[in-house]
Amino acid sequence: MKRLFCMIICLGLLMSLCSCSLLLVPFSEKKVSVHNELLIPIEEDNSLENEHIVEVIEEETVCARVEFERMYNDQYMEYAVICGYDEYDGLLWEHTTGAYEAAQVDRVCEIGLHNGRYYFSEADTILSMDAGTGEVLWTNDYYIGSITDKAFGDEAIYLCGYFGPDFFAISYDGEILCRIDRFDEDYFWASDIELTGNNAYVYMYGGTEDYDSPVVFSVDLDTYEYELG
Repeated sequence: MKRLFCMIICLGLLMSLCSCSLLLVPFSEKKVSVHNELLIPIEEDNSLENEHIVEVIEEETVCARVEFERMYNDQYMEYAVICGYDEYDGLLWEHTTGAYEAAQVDRVCEIGLHNGRYYFSEADTILSMDAGTGEVLWTNDYYIGSITDKAFGDEAIYLCGYFGPDFFAISYDGEILCRIDRFDEDYFWASDIELTGNNAYVYMYGGTEDYDSPVVFSVDLDTYEYELG
């Protein structure tokens, strides 16, 4: 009887353990499942879609025009004020030349704006400036004369002067290529220069019978040989 009673108790305990096992399995799985979900890292979108990267690009300052104004002070000294402007008429830079005693010919002369550089002469010196900043890039003091006309070529600037030189060629880097003080002693007042093909034509108004009919000297721009007519 005692043995039967023990068996009943053992059977009851066994059934209780089985019940607990059935209850614990789904709970354990659920717990692990939740635990695993918590451990799974959430991947963040590290793409550049929402990031704004600003690339700083230095743009070259563009000069749309340059104004050259010849002026005289109270002592009748000649000088010029040169100003560079952007496309919106904003002042980029201002340059004031030295002052020189006014004479029969101009002491400061504009040559002009060409390919981002501005050229002018001051007291027999030719200057090249960065048109965007007004910085002087080079000077050449071998001209010695007043400029009456100019022409921009592919390789050089060509100039003529009322009292000489009759023809002057200088590269865009400031190198002197040719200087002709006088084509002919019988003719003077070189006033106009123009380019046609590979030749420069200089118009001389002094020494002619008719001022309206100047003589013309032709200069070969390869050899710098010249001839009348």
